[in-house]
Amino acid sequence: MIGNWLSETKRVKSKYKKFNIYDLTEDENKRDENLEKYLAEQMFIHLGYPNKMKRIYGNQDSSILKEHIYKKYLPPEGANLKQSTWAEIVAADILEKIKSHILPIYKLRFRDKNNMAMRGEADIVSCKIEGEKPTLIFTEVKSRRTYKKKVGVEAYEGVVKNNKENPDIVNFVSNCLERENNYEFMELFDNALLDPKSYNKDFEIFIVIEKDVYKPDILDALHEEDINLPNLNLNLLLIDSMKDLFENTYKQVGTVAEDFVYDK
Repeated sequence: MIGNWLSETKRVKSKYKKFNIYDLTEDENKRDENLEKYLAEQMFIHLGYPNKMKRIYGNQDSSILKEHIYKKYLPPEGANLKQSTWAEIVAADILEKIKSHILPIYKLRFRDKNNMAMRGEADIVSCKIEGEKPTLIFTEVKSRRTYKKKVGVEAYEGVVKNNKENPDIVNFVSNCLERENNYEFMELFDNALLDPKSYNKDFEIFIVIEKDVYKPDILDALHEEDINLPNLNLNLLLIDSMKDLFENTYKQVGTVAEDFVYDK
């Protein structure tokens, strides 16, 4: 579904030599209720455990389930966290479905509260298992509906924190895998903690921004920085009427939860 809504193009002839640029372009013909429902399904999956919801609320009235969804599960109304959470989930889905990354955990499941930003030095950690060494990819996501020239610089300042021998987020993911008894990727992260040379590092930045406010000098400002990251990719997603899309997505999460919990 996300591949129908967005197409990815790498800029081949780019004046920016310090990072690769991938443009993610909307097909506005796919901006419909099916897309909103799909994104709502991703929110339902990323923010919690659907099977746990079914166990707890399967024999309860749907009003009790919806109260939980909108008061304790999703970010509260009026919070900037709504936009940033939505953008992180969209970016994670792009990494998984378009760029063929593996998501070892859904990181947002481990937030302390629904009204607090997620801890950790990377918004998303993904991996690729190919070649002689696995690759861990550290991603920072920034979303804007108003213009800010330094938004790319801020994203870089966030993701570069992981360019060290033992990124803190690796231990965080390892602990999450332990809690979930996820043995499929546990060895990879155990080895990463034991030997930082056992894996390669790549870095991704996502700028998810309202199309009408975007200006190319956002990229100019980033290119002026002293960038020392190997394999840095910048993903630029310009969205028309972004608030409408993420608000409509949130409105659908309750219905998506009902469909799953009550087998509709």
